[in-house]
Amino acid sequence: VLKCIQVLIEQYGANIHLSTRETKQSYMTPLCVASARGMPTVVQYLLSKQQEEEQHQPNSSSTLPFTITTETSTARFRLFKHRRKTIRCTDATPLEFAQTIRAAELQHGATTRELKDLDKCIRLLVRCSTRKGGGSKKRDTCNDQGRLQK
Repeated sequence: VLKCIQVLIEQYGANIHLSTRETKQSYMTPLCVASARGMPTVVQYLLSKQQEEEQHQPNSSSTLPFTITTETSTARFRLFKHRRKTIRCTDATPLEFAQTIRAAELQHGATTRELKDLDKCIRLLVRCSTRKGGGSKKRDTCNDQGRLQK
């Protein structure tokens, strides 16, 4: 998966901020998909591309620092441990999405060993947002019934 993403970005100029639009109610950033699916090498790569963008922007400290980690997604993901169960998040950051998926996987019987890649993604995202001074604004959150919690 990483190789495909690298080719799309480096050879074809794919935008790391572009959200998918699977339905009118479902959109996901690449970082959200990689984070929720436990793809730490892809998460690391996307974060490094964001860092490159920031270094090439004249006023990056005021315009870009939180972009990739605070861009939100609204989507539904199927759990690995319980294939019939889905988790829906509305306006969630990649970190919030990954943490919600992790909690649901644990609730449905996943072991911490099975979630090691997801945990790596969460650590990368936490480290990135901490380094940039970002905090999570309290917004809508996720649940496993597809309803919004405030």
